[in-house]
Amino acid sequence: MSSKKPFELEIREMTDDDRVTVAELSVHVDQAPWVPPITESLQLLDRTDEVQGVLFEVDGTVVGFCLVTDSQSETASIGGFLIGAQYQGNGYGSVAVGKVCAFIFEGHPKVNTILLTVREGNEAARRLYERAGFETTETYHHGERVFALDKSVWARRQGDR
Repeated sequence: MSSKKPFELEIREMTDDDRVTVAELSVHVDQAPWVPPITESLQLLDRTDEVQGVLFEVDGTVVGFCLVTDSQSETASIGGFLIGAQYQGNGYGSVAVGKVCAFIFEGHPKVNTILLTVREGNEAARRLYERAGFETTETYHHGERVFALDKSVWARRQGDR
């Protein structure tokens, strides 16, 4: 019998009013080498309109964050994905990955592929993304392995649920 309580994770676009809350999120100390500092993600939001911040909330509390890039073309990317350390272990990461993929594919019909990168050795992230349907590629971006999720794979997985 699972001790995890049922939850409804909501996803929404980040607003300027959310910046302080997002800046207070932190990853578990063991994950720090794998996840860029949140300040870098927030700075990226300030530098370009091609990136949008996305929040994950449970019961009105922000539990996580990621960036979505280039969702106006055929390829979008997810970056800086994190669930706050104090919220980990509840299944939020798995649900959040699924929700952000739906957010991209359903909200941006031109997108056929979602890309993300994983640093070598970050086995927890690799497993999380592979469970969501992402497949490893032979490509590296800034020294990180690129994973891809094709819209047809995602749609087929949605039909299996």
